[in-house]
Amino acid sequence: MIDTNTNLSNRFFYVNPSASDESGHARMFPMSRLISMSLSSTTDLIITFDDAGVGDHTLVTVVITAGKGREAIKDVIDAINSHQKVVVLGDQFTGDSIISDYVGGNIAYSVTITPGTAGTFTLNGPLSVSGYAHFNSKIFYNYEAVDAGNGGGSATALNPNLTISFVDTATSKSHVSLANGTVGQIKHIIHKTLSNSVDLVITPASFAAGATLTSDSAGRGIALIFGPDNKWHVLGDVGEFVIG
Repeated sequence: MIDTNTNLSNRFFYVNPSASDESGHARMFPMSRLISMSLSSTTDLIITFDDAGVGDHTLVTVVITAGKGREAIKDVIDAINSHQKVVVLGDQFTGDSIISDYVGGNIAYSVTITPGTAGTFTLNGPLSVSGYAHFNSKIFYNYEAVDAGNGGGSATALNPNLTISFVDTATSKSHVSLANGTVGQIKHIIHKTLSNSVDLVITPASFAAGATLTSDSAGRGIALIFGPDNKWHVLGDVGEFVIG
C-alpha cells in the first residue's frame, strides 16, 4: 500500500510511447494526479491520471508480462514510496521502466497514452457553486414535449423536474397543470403548436398572480420561478399570456 506520509509534491511519472524518439510524445504526470491502477487484460496495466486541463482523465496503458499484474502494481507503489523525483513508467524508446515485468523496447505499443478529452458528465444530485460559474459554450436544458389534456379535469401534468415543457393544443387538448416546485426553480412552458383554435390553459398548483395562464397563439412562452412563499411567480414580462 502507499505510505500516507510519502511526499508526492514535485515528483513525477515519465512516459514515452514513441519507439523512435522523445520529441512530441513523452509526457510527465504528477504523482499526486494518480487516480487508479487496473488490469484490462492479463497483459495491459491501465494507470489513470486526473487531467485538470480537460474534462476527463488520461489513461496510460503499459504492456506487461502476462499474469504479472499484481507484481507490476506493486512495482509502481514501491516507486511512489521511494524518494525518486522522476519515475519511468515506460519508455518505448529506451525500453526502461520501474516495472520489472514491462515488455518494452522496440515492441509496438508497449506503452500508450490516451489523452482525456473535454466532454460531458452526469451529476445525480444538486450542484452548489460558491462563486461564479462560467460556461464557454452552449447550455442544454432537459425538456418534454406533450399534448395538453381534455379540459381542466383531465389536464396533462407537466413534469416539474424538467426545465422546459413544449405543449401542443388541438381539439380536446387544451389544459395542463403544474405541481409545486423547489424554491428558486425556474420553469419554461412553450405553447408549441395550436390547432383548431384551441387555447392553452396552464393551471399551477399554487400561483401568486392568479389561478391560470392562457395562450391563444402558438410560439409563445412563459417563464415561472418558484418562490419562498411556495408559489409560482411570473419571471419577467407575462408577454401575451393572460392571467386568470
